[in-house]
Amino acid sequence: MNHSCLLMLFALTLIMPSPLAAQSAGEAAADSADAPTPEAPTHTRTLEMPRQSVIGSTLSPEPQRPRLVDWRDEATVRDERDRMQRYADLAQSEAAAAKTRAIQTKALVDVKKSEISALDKRIKDAKKAKLDAERKSLEAEKKRQELMRDFFDRVLDVEFARDERSTAQLDYGRAIVRTCDFELQLLGMYALGDRADDHAMLKAEQQFLDSWKLAASAREKVAEREQSLADRKLRVYKAWMDHIGAK
Repeated sequence: MNHSCLLMLFALTLIMPSPLAAQSAGEAAADSADAPTPEAPTHTRTLEMPRQSVIGSTLSPEPQRPRLVDWRDEATVRDERDRMQRYADLAQSEAAAAKTRAIQTKALVDVKKSEISALDKRIKDAKKAKLDAERKSLEAEKKRQELMRDFFDRVLDVEFARDERSTAQLDYGRAIVRTCDFELQLLGMYALGDRADDHAMLKAEQQFLDSWKLAASAREKVAEREQSLADRKLRVYKAWMDHIGAK
């Protein structure tokens, strides 16, 4: 088996799903469509009807203290927090693995670039020596090597995209964990009933909602990274078809 075939086989191992990637997809739901989602609230709140005060001879509505945080049972929140922490941990591991594979794939790209550079020199020498048959053969080989380089380049792009996707998943997982922490804090306050500090509760409810908003934004980023990853994987397939079509 020649050197080019060995390189191709090695590259194919790089684009096969790693055990860690498989675990991430299965246990941590790496694909955005399967990404863990928060449990639905079990206690939904709406604005209270306004009280009325007398202004002159008419009744005027007055705003009431908003209570708009939809909360869940403590066991549900803790279960989700644990699940999303595992999700984040696996995403972090997969990001590190993708970086390692990117380094390995970059080495293949560099090998192809060196081979193409060497062919350029041989083509130039053949032109000077007016060796047309050899020049044409070398030019054909150069095109073949360029297609292989393009293939490895596309594989490298996939690893970059996997890293970006996993980093987005890590951010999303951590955002949900933070949101769960705020929710648990609120549940502790709600359990105090009338003994709770309402000013502190108002602040905590706003912190929770801000955190929830950031988590929703982080989930959208995961979806964007998933789309980018799918696009780059499709480019690998196109590069492969170009390569085998040139044989």
